[in-house]
Amino acid sequence: MTSSFNGSQEKSAGGVIYRRNGSEVEVCLIRPKETKRWQLPKGHIEAGEETADAALRETEEETGLNGELGSFIDAIEYAFTDRYGQEGKGLIHKQVSFYLVRAVGGSLTEVDATEIQCAQWMEANEALTQLSFENERRILRHALKLLGPEQDV
Repeated sequence: MTSSFNGSQEKSAGGVIYRRNGSEVEVCLIRPKETKRWQLPKGHIEAGEETADAALRETEEETGLNGELGSFIDAIEYAFTDRYGQEGKGLIHKQVSFYLVRAVGGSLTEVDATEIQCAQWMEANEALTQLSFENERRILRHALKLLGPEQDV
C-alpha cells in the first residue's frame, strides 16, 4: 500500500494512569505548558525502547506518578503542523499507543516542569468532559470498559 503523505511520521506512547477511590475510578490528566488543554500523558519513544516501556516512562515523567503497566488499550493517529518550526518537519503524522497504568506511588508535584504545567487527579466522568480531544476521550472510554467495576488490568 502506497501512502501519499509527504510529512514526517512519529510514534509515541502514553497511558491512562488510574487509581481506585472506593468504587470510583480516578485518572490523572496533564495540562502541557502554555496551554489550556487537558490531555493524557504521552511522549516520544526513544531509540531502542519498547512501546510499552515508553508508555510507562512518559506517564511517570509527565505526571510524577510511579505506575504498574497494564493492558494495551488502543492507538490513535492524527496529523499536526510542527509548531517549533524545525526545518523540514512541516506536517507531522503521529501514532500514539496507549496502555493502562495503575498508580502505585509518586507525587503530582514531581512533574517534568519543562513540558508540563500541572497534573491532576479527576473522577473518570469528569476527566471525560475535561479531555480536549475526542480521540483521547475514546481511549479513556475504552480504558474504563477494560477496567470494569472492580477490575485492575
